[in-house]
Amino acid sequence: MSGNVLADVSGSTVDPSEIGVGARPLALGRSFVGFSDDASDIFINPAGLARIRTPKAVSMTGQLLQDINYTVIGGANPTDWGTFGIGYINVGLSRIPLTTITGSPGSEEVIPAGSTNYFASVTTLSYSNELSKIDLFKNYRNITYGLNLKYFTQGFTGGGSLVSDAGGTGMDMDIGIQYRPRKELTLGCSVLNALPEGLGGRFTWAKGNVVENIPALIKLGGTAKMFGKDSYYGGNQSVYLGLDLDMHPTQPRPAVYHIGAEWWPISVMALRVGIDQQPKGTDAGVGVDNNLTGGIGLKYNGYTFDYCYHQFSDLSDNTTHFFSIGYVGKDDSLKPMDEKKRAIPIIVASASLENFSDVGQGHWAKNPIELMATLNVMNGYHDGKFRPDEKVSRAELAYMLIKLKGSGVSDVSSDPFSDVSRNHWAAKYIKAASDTGLMTSYPDGTFRPDSKVTRIDGVVILSRFTQAQEPANIQKDPYVDVSRANNAARYLVAAQSYGLLDYLIGKKFEPNKELSRAEVAEILSKTGPGKDKIRSYLQTAAR
Repeated sequence: MSGNVLADVSGSTVDPSEIGVGARPLALGRSFVGFSDDASDIFINPAGLARIRTPKAVSMTGQLLQDINYTVIGGANPTDWGTFGIGYINVGLSRIPLTTITGSPGSEEVIPAGSTNYFASVTTLSYSNELSKIDLFKNYRNITYGLNLKYFTQGFTGGGSLVSDAGGTGMDMDIGIQYRPRKELTLGCSVLNALPEGLGGRFTWAKGNVVENIPALIKLGGTAKMFGKDSYYGGNQSVYLGLDLDMHPTQPRPAVYHIGAEWWPISVMALRVGIDQQPKGTDAGVGVDNNLTGGIGLKYNGYTFDYCYHQFSDLSDNTTHFFSIGYVGKDDSLKPMDEKKRAIPIIVASASLENFSDVGQGHWAKNPIELMATLNVMNGYHDGKFRPDEKVSRAELAYMLIKLKGSGVSDVSSDPFSDVSRNHWAAKYIKAASDTGLMTSYPDGTFRPDSKVTRIDGVVILSRFTQAQEPANIQKDPYVDVSRANNAARYLVAAQSYGLLDYLIGKKFEPNKELSRAEVAEILSKTGPGKDKIRSYLQTAAR
């Protein structure tokens, strides 16, 4: 008799994205479901793509277990309609020996019959956006979602009739979500290969048209920024911690954890370490391997190079080295020299500034908030809190502008506007802001003092307040979500040039988002009057 030693491959669909996700996520032990600043999100949690502000790209090569070649390439680009991405992963194994067996039982003869090459690939198309952009969920801020459409191929090349029709194609979908309850914490969930067979999630083998499900994988986890800007503890060096849990609902495999840490001692280099748990077969059934991972990342002028060391089981021969080259855009932390010159060092002891129980050491706007409160431009609340995330009304903004400007105000003897009584707490500040042209009424003659100030309206007002020079013409869109044809574009460009919007470098503008008290404190501290008052206060305090 004769036979093929290659087992029937039906029933063994491979998803290459279980390994090939980029050197950075692998170095972090694949604890990446809560990260949101890398094109590798395409393969792990597409919801993270909605938070990128510049085009991203990633590529990776590596040789798994000394024989299996991995290739990864992907890219994502933010637009006004959401973030779109595309990714491709290929895994290949070359020169697999083929044999035939002849003879009767007990006297079989194994005869070499050449070799074949195995491959498996997945092509991914991604889309991600903020959930609040959907009218039904407009109140669900800080939540993003993402979808992947995936096309699989798997099979053999070469080998003649022994491996003919031993391949196939398939389709499936990933879905993901991220929630950022705080600036320093991001939680995520993704379901890879989420479609059941009845809805199109299946792989079809050419041989016999055998159809099977592609194994689903549920990933839960999050990333916490422990140190650095917008972190729990503040500081100049960024440190991230990630923890993910993987579950396999359609397979008898145990849940596994992924743990990782990333430290940026300097802005151009990161050190990474992690534990990447993976199921493994044992004499007692299915166990778990604790694979140690580590790596280094370099970033310069928007380009990245990442290296990953990854154990696979406890055999030294299985240790794998992965390399990635990518693009993440210009480093927002490396500001041009003219912007650095505009910065005002905070040299006064924090004890001499107003402080608040809800503005901790790691808060991104701690210094501006405390300075504006100390200068009596902004006030805290009776409970000792500042409420930095609370939105600012038009009446409050008028008060702050006039207080910062330092111009005198007079009591009003009549109602400044039809909807602003002379007895309104901010009436004299509203009238002063109107008289000086800082703030104007609406076409119907109302001021709407309680209306919250949107980001685009606020920046127009604050740009006028600073008398920032407007450009003669605008060559490009000021932000990915604000066209240069927008009526307010010239004010945004002027505000950018003046330095009012440094805190938004590398981010979307989100024009309809309402300004928070923390944002207003930050912007006011960058205005001319704000800098003058801060400088005068610091000089006085230093004496």
